[in-house]
Amino acid sequence: MHAGRAGDLGKSTGTVRIGGGHEERIVPGLRGAPAVVETISSNGTITIRGMEGVEQMSVTATLHSRGDTVEEANDRSGRIIIHIPEASGRVTLLYNAFAQAEDVRRYSGVDFLVIVPVNANVDLTTSNGAIQVTIPRNLAILINADTSNGLITSSLSLVGDTKGKSWSASLNPPITSTLTLKTSNGVISIDGLP
Repeated sequence: MHAGRAGDLGKSTGTVRIGGGHEERIVPGLRGAPAVVETISSNGTITIRGMEGVEQMSVTATLHSRGDTVEEANDRSGRIIIHIPEASGRVTLLYNAFAQAEDVRRYSGVDFLVIVPVNANVDLTTSNGAIQVTIPRNLAILINADTSNGLITSSLSLVGDTKGKSWSASLNPPITSTLTLKTSNGVISIDGLP
């Protein structure tokens, strides 16, 4: 399990870049291809890419904060708490704004970039952010997408209900995996790899 304050997480996993209240962390060593990837977040974008030939999931969490000074922004960024527990074939990426200190909650967020094997089942939920998905065009997948305040778009030839703010459609049936996408305030875009 990877968990703790962003600063602690970085010490165990490696900091890529920090400065001006912006920080990226790479989370290596997530075991094998998870059966289910679940992301629960707020105040950030979730980007997921299903890649052929990938056998292990990888995550980059980009922490961002604002402040009156660079020092204040960096302090808030360093106090962001994220959790990445693994259990029974399920990996959960969790950034809960309400579990943060009040100033961190108001002025910070986390963006997740997740690379998964194409056969992973994925469940993404964010309360205030966009969801961007890129998958192979030949993938056989069921896509369920819901947004309360935003658009859902796709450049793929999906079969099923693709109208309005709630979609349930498939790509290349019969289905071998499922993608569930939910945001209350953001755009959902589903595109194919070039």
